[in-house]
Amino acid sequence: MDVFVFSSSNLTNIWAGVGARKWAVSMTIAMDKGSITKSKNLKIGSLGLIYCSGTQEFTTPFIVQSLPEEGTTIKDVWPEEWGLPFGILPLGTPHTRMHKDQITKSMPSAAVQGAKAWNKILYVQPNFSFQSSTVTSEDWAFIFSALGSRTP
Repeated sequence: MDVFVFSSSNLTNIWAGVGARKWAVSMTIAMDKGSITKSKNLKIGSLGLIYCSGTQEFTTPFIVQSLPEEGTTIKDVWPEEWGLPFGILPLGTPHTRMHKDQITKSMPSAAVQGAKAWNKILYVQPNFSFQSSTVTSEDWAFIFSALGSRTP
């Protein structure tokens, strides 16, 4: 199954996005033609996950609720302007986080593949925005069990 991982440099921005039930990318990425093209891969109902580069932790699985809006800039959620915004339904909160090293140690497919590096399983670099990572249903169950909640 496909999971789209989006990163943020800090937890404050993650809290803001989860609270607003919205996510977006930096304007540099939003203006990139390749990113605009890849953003069309994100469909309503797609699974997502947020990564905080500042703490090196994964948090807040979500379901995509609306398509990315090309040419739209968000100015009222985060201190910076962000583009290609889309709606999310959070399946957890940023209170619950898992360090990147735990992915390599505990995610089922990582164990089967000989502890493959976490960033070879879940793509989080900015140039991978809107590029899905392929995980097994067991991997998603592990992620949701670790980070999700029944009452977001």
